[in-house]
Parts: sequence; structure tokens; C-alpha cells
Amino acid sequence: MAAASIDFDNFPLQADQNLGAIEIGAFIGLTLFGVLLAQIHTYFRRNKTDKKVWKMLVIFVLFLESVHTFTMAYSIYYDTVTTYKFPKANSYPLSITGFIENFISGTVQLFFSWRIYVFSRHSLVITLPSIALAVSRFIMGFAMSVFAILDVRDGEAKGRFVVPYGWLVATGFTLGAAADVTIAALMIYYLRQLASSNNSKNWAIDKVGHDLSREAESLLCSVAAVATIISFQSIGNLVWLSLYVVLAKLYSNSFLASLNSRRDHRETLNKTHSPREDVEFAAGPDTAASVTAAAPVSQPSSRPPVAYAGVGDFTVAGDMLRHYFHCIVVPFAANDEARD
Repeated sequence: MAAASIDFDNFPLQADQNLGAIEIGAFIGLTLFGVLLAQIHTYFRRNKTDKKVWKMLVIFVLFLESVHTFTMAYSIYYDTVTTYKFPKANSYPLSITGFIENFISGTVQLFFSWRIYVFSRHSLVITLPSIALAVSRFIMGFAMSVFAILDVRDGEAKGRFVVPYGWLVATGFTLGAAADVTIAALMIYYLRQLASSNNSKNWAIDKVGHDLSREAESLLCSVAAVATIISFQSIGNLVWLSLYVVLAKLYSNSFLASLNSRRDHRETLNKTHSPREDVEFAAGPDTAASVTAAAPVSQPSSRPPVAYAGVGDFTVAGDMLRHYFHCIVVPFAANDEARD
């Protein structure tokens, strides 16, 4: 492990690859926090009839992200101003930032695990692997955060604890990446299965508001986690910590993007398929639409069955840009036109 070769007594915190890397990660995190705020604004404006449990979950994630952003920014101030003459590799703001990230990632992973539970028709056998991976990642991340806080409390604050407990960091990120890949693989499987069937399971498509781009975002979290592991194991600096700071923002944005995409899916499907086809999407009292069977027709439709997965069959980058454009840019533009 690269951390074992670090001279913690003479650690050059004020260096490009250490404090500089953390600052870059913090700036990227602040940008992603702005994107998150825009998504939350879009959610509450477009989903006023959503269940209270989803609104409370969004508020909870917003609270965690606000604290995470504050501690992240304060850690930069602490290292560049408060302890400028006597820099230390660890501090309370930095340790609490990692502590909060653990709660954000755990919350989002359990949310996506619930969606697996819905898609699998409440199958615990299929859902338990992703839940177990997410909970295990949370436990290891929680333990690591406690060791980081104790390192500051004991007056060391040099980050030396990563040598004996570095396996917690590597194992925790590995389990998190495995959870993301498992969730993405299962969701893609069920989407393909639903797309190729004509039975009543089509109701679940809009109920969970899912699109293949959401799986691209889950995989993006996995890629960030793997990059963190590689940098932690092979590079003797704090580049891995800068990636860790950004990881929470990726999780929270993926969560909000998933909720905000539901309305776009309904509009796309209702425009693409006429009311006389196999299924019809009709908005119910909740934001998650209910699916009603269409009236029987005298002649069978020449069109193929509803293939929801085809809606998201774009490139990963293009699909994510399309989603953010429709969920963030378009609503704000509509508001400006209404005010004019």
C-alpha cells in the first residue's frame, strides 16, 4: 500500500498533489452541489403531488449535502488559513466530511436497492445482495470515519491511521463499487425483460421512473470508487481523498436525477405510443404514474410492443446530457418565458 511509504512526520500537505488535489476536488464538489440544488428545485416544482416519504427523503439528502459541502469548504479554509504555518494532514472538518459522505452514499444505494425490490416483484433473494453490499460499505466507512476523528482528538492529526486501517478504505470502496455494479446490472436486466414482455408488469416501468441513463450514473459512481481505490493503493498522496470528496455529489445527483426523470419518461412514452396501443400511461394522484389497460381494438396493432428500454438507448454521455437538459435547463427557461 502506498500509504505505508509516506513520511507522516514530514508530510508535505501544502503541495499540488495533496492540498492542491483536495482543493480541485472541493471546487468540483461545489459545482455538483449547484447542479443538485437545481435538481431539487425542479423536483419540488414538478412533483408537488409526490408522496411525503419521497419529499422527506429529498430534504434529508439536501441536509446531508449542505453539511457535507460546508465541512468540505471549511476544511480548505482550515488548511490554508487557520493552520497555514503548522499544516496537518487530518482535521475535524475533513474527517466529518468523510463521515457525512458515508451517510449520503448509503442512503442512495439503499434507495436504488429498493427499486430493485420493486422491479423484482418484492424478491428478497434478488434484492439482498445489493442491500448487503451497501450496508457493509456503510459499516466500514463509518468505522474509518471514527478512526479519522479519533486521530484528530488524540492530537496526532497526521493521518497515520490509514496504515493499519487502510484495508478498511480499500474494502469499503470495493464493496461500494460492487453494490453499484450489482444495482446497475439488475436494473438493466429487468428493463430489458419488461421491454420484451406484453404482460401487466409494464406498470412498474413508470412507477420507479427508471431510465438506462440512471444505470450509467450508477456505473459512474463505481468508476469513481474504483479510481479512488487505485489512487489510494498506488499513489502516496491525497489524490484519493479529492476523489472521495466528489463521490458524495455523484451519488446525490444520481438520486435526484432518477426522481426527476419520471415525468420525462411519461411524456415521451405518451407521445411515442397512441392511446389505442398495448398500454397507456396515465398520471395518477402520485407522481409515479399508474398504467391502465387500453380498450381492445378490432385489428391488432402493426407496431411492436412498448419497448421502454429503447427510449434510453443513446450513448452514455449523450443520454446524461439529454436528461440534465430536460430536467434543469428547460424548466428554468419555461419559468423565464412565463415571467416575461
